[in-house]
This record gives sequence, structure tokens and C-alpha cells, in this order.
Amino acid sequence: MKKLLLLTILALSLAGCSEEKKEKYPPMVTEMAVMESDASGVIRSFTTDAGRSFTLVSPYTGVTPRALWRFLVGFVEETDGRATVYSLEGVVVPRDSTHNAAVVRDPVGFVSGWTGGGFANLHLTPKTKGGTHTWGYVRDSVYANSLGGTTYCLSLFHRQGSDPLAYSADTYVSIPFDSIASEPDSTDLLELTVATFDGPRTVTFILHR
Repeated sequence: MKKLLLLTILALSLAGCSEEKKEKYPPMVTEMAVMESDASGVIRSFTTDAGRSFTLVSPYTGVTPRALWRFLVGFVEETDGRATVYSLEGVVVPRDSTHNAAVVRDPVGFVSGWTGGGFANLHLTPKTKGGTHTWGYVRDSVYANSLGGTTYCLSLFHRQGSDPLAYSADTYVSIPFDSIASEPDSTDLLELTVATFDGPRTVTFILHR
């Protein structure tokens, strides 16, 4: 699997409406997606978790060559398979932190969990005052399940650090299936436990694309 990188800042703005006449914008769609840069460090397209690929009307230049990025993308579909991107929100892609010397599971708010695009996805609301948090996952156990496959029990690694518990901020986390199992299929399960402010929360995902 190619290493996924997090692009922290890409600010985009919408044009305003005039007082005399309100602009009618086409509907914007927001989906989880992956963007890939080419050998020259240009991102020309993206693929959503639903498997739809779009060419960017305005490519992004000057990024790391031959890398993948995970985003929550707000876009408007244009003609001929093109798309105009109006918003990008970076998605945390945690690494295996099982052998970290100090495993931390600081609590977060839990909103939802789902699968898509070969990822187990989480919508979380950690409390923050704008500081830096550290994310990962820990392999707790593994066992053969009744489906004839393997169940992988993981827990979310989250280090609050020195960031105060101030306000809740939306954070999206995606764990690639192929970082958990080399060839996952529909008989393999992921049981992911998240430490929340209301106690541990375990979500079960089927490891299929």
C-alpha cells in the first residue's frame, strides 16, 4: 500500500452573491475520496469511495510526487467527467502504534462509523483548543470467527497531549483495510474500540472493498 499523506491546509472559497441577483449554484456533493499525485507532483484527479473518478478542473501543483491523500471532498460535478472542488478536509490515516512505548487512549466524542473505499471510517469529535493530537491504532488480539475468517480486535490510539479539553471539533479517521490484513475478504471482521467520554465504544466492520 502506498503511504497516505495528510495535506493540512488547502483553503478554497466560494464566490459571493450580488445584491441585485442571487447566483444559483449547482448542488455540491461531499464524499470521502482519495487523491493521487503524479511523478511531477501534480494532483489531477480524485476517486470517491463509491468508485467514481473525476478530473480536477483546477489541478493542485507543487505537492509530494507519487503520493496518496485522503480527504472529505466537497465538489460540484461538471461535464465530461470533470469536477470543481470547493472544500477539502484532511482525513487522519492512523499508523500501527502497537509497539509504541507509551500506548495512550485518550477519550473522544463518537459520532459514527462506516466502511467505504477499502477503509474503516470514523467521525469523531475530540475536544481541543487548536493543539496537535497524535493518532494511531493498536492490535489488541486476533481470533478465528464463525464466518470462517479472522476477526481483528483493534483499539484507537489517541494522545491528547497538552491540548486543553476546550471545544469539540469534527475529525475524520480512516484505517485502510490492507494495513490490517494482507488480503481481507467478506469473512474477515474488524472490531475497533474507541475510548469515548461516555466509556469504551466498539464498532464492528466487515473488511471488504
